[in-house]
Amino acid sequence: MANFSVATNQYDRDEPEWHNCTAWGDLAEIVNDHLAKGERVFLEGSLRTNTWEDPDGNRRSTTEIHADKVIFLGSDEAPPESDRSANGQPSSEPQKQPAGGRDQTFEPDDPLPF
Repeated sequence: MANFSVATNQYDRDEPEWHNCTAWGDLAEIVNDHLAKGERVFLEGSLRTNTWEDPDGNRRSTTEIHADKVIFLGSDEAPPESDRSANGQPSSEPQKQPAGGRDQTFEPDDPLPF
């Protein structure tokens, strides 16, 4: 199992928002071996919310991403893309690379990319 955090930026905010993430199996090994601070990644998975009561009786909750797919972006020497289907088996569908081997960024005012 691999636990890691990912920051997301929004155009209307100055500070990033941090998200706790978890990966398992082969995907966890790849994340542990290749993911470094500041690396850009695309995550696909599901959200899980855990709720508990703290010692003062306050209700607390946290939401984390359970990653099924991690794609490393923005590097010419990125590790191979990796995904895991819901049953833990590798996906057989081919991965699409953006043109030129790099990710594309679209600003909110840009025309839709399709």
